[in-house]
Amino acid sequence: MALSDKQLMLLEQLTYMDKDLFDAADAKNSFIKGQTVETILESLNGIALNNLRNSDKVFGGKIDGKEWAGIIEVCQTHRI
Repeated sequence: MALSDKQLMLLEQLTYMDKDLFDAADAKNSFIKGQTVETILESLNGIALNNLRNSDKVFGGKIDGKEWAGIIEVCQTHRI
């Protein structure tokens, strides 16, 4: 499957997910070294995404939880 430029940019954003993001999502078991992108995205369910949306934390000083939830949802929906 070929990715569009927009899909590739979204996929690249996922490389910035870190332990703090998974802690805020209350999805600590999702942050395990060696997992595939697909496995990680599948583990971030609706509850985890709502936790991110409701978080007042800004991750990496740039992206807040609401934005992260949006990025993750687009990647899940389009199976990037």
